[in-house]
Amino acid sequence: MRKGETGATALGRLIQDQLNPAADDKPEHWSGATVFRVGDRVMPIRNNYDKGVFNGETGTVTAVVREERMIEIRTDDGESVRYGFDELDDLTHAYAISVHRSQGSEYPFVVAPIVAESGGSCCAASCCTRW
Repeated sequence: MRKGETGATALGRLIQDQLNPAADDKPEHWSGATVFRVGDRVMPIRNNYDKGVFNGETGTVTAVVREERMIEIRTDDGESVRYGFDELDDLTHAYAISVHRSQGSEYPFVVAPIVAESGGSCCAASCCTRW
C-alpha cells in the first residue's frame, strides 16, 4: 500500500527526514512533491535499457548537479547512472516500499504496519525464510 498515513509514500518521507535530513551543505532537487538529496536511497520504477537499470533495483544518490540538470545514482551493483531532472518520475525513494514492490527481493529486516487503513490488503500469505 502506497497511500495513506501508513503507506509507503508517507513512511518513506518520515524515514528520509530521519536518515537523510536537509542540510545546507547537502545538494538537493525538488521534483513536484518529492525531494532528492545526496545520500537518498532510490529505485527505478521503470526498466530503462539505455541506462541499464531495471524496475526494483536500488541505489544511492551520489550527486545533484544543478548546472547539468541531473542527479547521479550509484546502484547497489556499483554502476553509476545519470537521470535528468525531467526523468525523475522514473525514480522513487526506497526507504519504504510496498509489499507488492518487494516481491522477489530479500531484505535484512522488514517493518510492516498492520492497521485498519490497510483494508483487505493483509490477506496474502507472507513468507519469512530465516530469523
